[in-house]
Amino acid sequence: MADDVVGSQVADLRAECEEQARKHRFRRQCWWFTHAGLGLPAAVLAGISGATGPSSADARIPAAVLALVSAGLGAAMPF
Repeated sequence: MADDVVGSQVADLRAECEEQARKHRFRRQCWWFTHAGLGLPAAVLAGISGATGPSSADARIPAAVLALVSAGLGAAMPF
């Protein structure tokens, strides 16, 4: 009788662990897409602003805006 109780508790614990693992895999995938969705545009905007900033005096203000947007996306990634 004690074996049945322990066996059922082990089965319940195993089912709970499998459910939690499934949830964690889903969350990991969501965060991967979030980081890719924010990180890639941040890197592209940083590259564009770095390339256009020194090119001419007229391009410095748009380059600064792009740099600020890129910094904002980079800062939003951890949150």
